[in-house]
Amino acid sequence: TAPYGHDGRWASLEAAVDAHLAGGDTPDAGVVDALLVPIDLDVDDRAALVAFLGALSGEPPPIPWRNWPNG
Repeated sequence: TAPYGHDGRWASLEAAVDAHLAGGDTPDAGVVDALLVPIDLDVDDRAALVAFLGALSGEPPPIPWRNWPNG
């Protein structure tokens, strides 16, 4: 669900996908991994990607912060 990105910079899934397809976001994004390069998808492929990512929903698994075994 929105907002997207570790800091909530993208209000929609489409904006997040577009930023990543562009090879990163804006200069204020900080250090961008060299493996994140622009990817040219046609309109249909971009729509399919957004639809697929949008279908991934539900509650994330519980974080085991207090359940680590002793030792």
